[in-house]
Amino acid sequence: MANVAWALATNGERVLAIDWDLEAPGLHRYFHPFLSDPEQASTPGLMDRIWDYIDQVSIAEPPADRFALANCENLVQPLDLPIRSVRKRKGCLHLLGAGKQDEQYSEKVGGLDWANFYERFDGRGFIDRLIGWARENYTHILIDSRTGVADTAGICTAQLPDALVLCLVYNRQSIEGSAAVARSIVQTREKLGLPRPNIFVLPCRVEERSVVDSARRYAARQISKALGSERQQMERVLRRDEIRHYPWCAFEEKLAVFEEVADERGSMLDATHELARRMSGNKALKIVEIEPGLLASIWRRAAFDDPRIADLETLNECTTESAQEQVLIWLDEAMSSREERPDWLMALGEVAVRSAAGPRENGSRSTREALATTGLRVADRAYDADPQQYGTRFALLLQMRAAQLQKLRDYDLALALGERAAHIFGRDRHSVSRNRQARALERVAEIRLAMGDYLAAVQAQHKAVDLYRSFGRRARPIGGEIDAARATRTLAEMLYVRGDTSAALDLAGEAVKLLYEAGTTMLSRNAGEVLRVITKRAEIMAQIDLDQTASEITRARIMGGQILGASDQIATLELRLRRIEAEALIRRGSPVEALAKLRAIDLAEASPVERAEVIELIVSALVDSGQVNEAVELLKDAMQDTDLPLLKAMPNLLRRALKASGREADITQILLERLMRQEPTDSVQMSELLRLLNDDDWSRLAKATSGKSSPSDTQ
Repeated sequence: MANVAWALATNGERVLAIDWDLEAPGLHRYFHPFLSDPEQASTPGLMDRIWDYIDQVSIAEPPADRFALANCENLVQPLDLPIRSVRKRKGCLHLLGAGKQDEQYSEKVGGLDWANFYERFDGRGFIDRLIGWARENYTHILIDSRTGVADTAGICTAQLPDALVLCLVYNRQSIEGSAAVARSIVQTREKLGLPRPNIFVLPCRVEERSVVDSARRYAARQISKALGSERQQMERVLRRDEIRHYPWCAFEEKLAVFEEVADERGSMLDATHELARRMSGNKALKIVEIEPGLLASIWRRAAFDDPRIADLETLNECTTESAQEQVLIWLDEAMSSREERPDWLMALGEVAVRSAAGPRENGSRSTREALATTGLRVADRAYDADPQQYGTRFALLLQMRAAQLQKLRDYDLALALGERAAHIFGRDRHSVSRNRQARALERVAEIRLAMGDYLAAVQAQHKAVDLYRSFGRRARPIGGEIDAARATRTLAEMLYVRGDTSAALDLAGEAVKLLYEAGTTMLSRNAGEVLRVITKRAEIMAQIDLDQTASEITRARIMGGQILGASDQIATLELRLRRIEAEALIRRGSPVEALAKLRAIDLAEASPVERAEVIELIVSALVDSGQVNEAVELLKDAMQDTDLPLLKAMPNLLRRALKASGREADITQILLERLMRQEPTDSVQMSELLRLLNDDDWSRLAKATSGKSSPSDTQ
């Protein structure tokens, strides 16, 4: 209800939220970042006003307007919403609380006889006047009622509402209880001579759709029977209106705007705005975006977190040495104390590990290593203290650290952390966690591959693909629509390298089918991966069945047109397909025909890697067709162009072409010239170049430098 109130108010509506759950008031806790009295310690509310009314009408001479106290203008608390457009359009969100939360509150609730209030003090007249005052001043009045049919719940469900939202969960107790409430409302309204309110039935905390089908059917049967409606229509309504289970909601009383972003489809923020739209007669409501930094500062006013967490955020993710030093001091203090709060430990660990993952210029390597190692240890303590609350955050941190170690080629530790992350994600069966588990398994596969453990890498990748398959299209989380296609394409590559070509071809085809299930927006954001998926089956076919390659290339062109439409990526797709076609022609022994295909490719918009790949194929075709001198000159130019990456086959092609032309000794000079042009910071490229020099090259190099006049020349 708090989120629906937010949706309406931020769209310019005047909203009054009333906390009528008198026995267990808590609505104010969702609004507390915007309230001047967030704990309701000094602000009177509904319970106080009812007792004031009883006291007033109990005296010998009651006032002329006995219902004057039903005007609650002096009780409502305005929420200070951080949105200019709300004030400009005269929108507002006001709270009428349950009552002052002092020592007397429980006595006031327990001491009120509602039947006596209605019979002796005209309670119905007072409440009707109160709602009449609210109708005059607000466009929407939202009442949080206690569950059930008696006393206060009966007032909120039978006497007051124009519309009613029955929230239930898919278990027998909740379904049957909600059906009983619905029947009671219908019968009571008929006795009172009131029209039936518009009743919304809202299934909440819904887990995976596939496991609630039978519960949904049972709920539709019971509710439709209570309301006298058509069962199949009710089932469709339930399916449409279901609110998913969002694990973050269990941690704190927190509005969705603090946790989720405006463009995340299927989020709590999105779902409650949609509910507000239907409740308001299909008014156009938009999710108003608020600057994240402002929201964060507002939330810190009311959060239960350690206050040092706010200080952590001011360090701007440790981009300076002084900031890193402060974090290291906090880490040392945390390691020496066993009394630290878990929320502080987790936040501190996250900042430390993120800092270690930043640019290399941010601190020395030893400092970054200390931040990452110790940060992970303190975060582990938070996870150990409360696995349910901190499991996801700790697993994400493990993933981040595994990525760091993978880049540093510390594969053993990276593997251990990646596998632990996958295990933690796997403990939560929610689709978002399972998607994260699949991604963690993909990283495990990458690390296994780098370690040379090919069989284990394939097994990990297979598990990831199976997880993606288990979701079903609708259950895939926002942003993860293309993950299944990418993972399947990667597995196809791995199986092809192992020699399992039949399975590789099938998986490459499956990857393309998975692309069709992703939205066009997601495809445009992942154009590079889309191209790899579309071309993978043709690439594999070019290596194993030359006769079928042409048909696969044609199929890829058709699929590319269907999936990519008229985007700029069509040109890149055509470049890659022509390259595959030329490679197949070379393998078939038709280098001249391949050259014609390759020289027709426009490399103006190609990436450096794509240019290098095409040049490599042109050189191969030239050598195969006997045009070795042209091949040598083209390769020499390519080797001297440091913008082009040095592909593995290039030096061997160069050596082969030089040998065919009788100039094999030139290889040393050409490689050294490339070495001299290479950026010294690119240690990977330099080491690759040095490895290309064979014993004869080193002998020629020694002779060439033996007469140098200074050590610097020799070096």
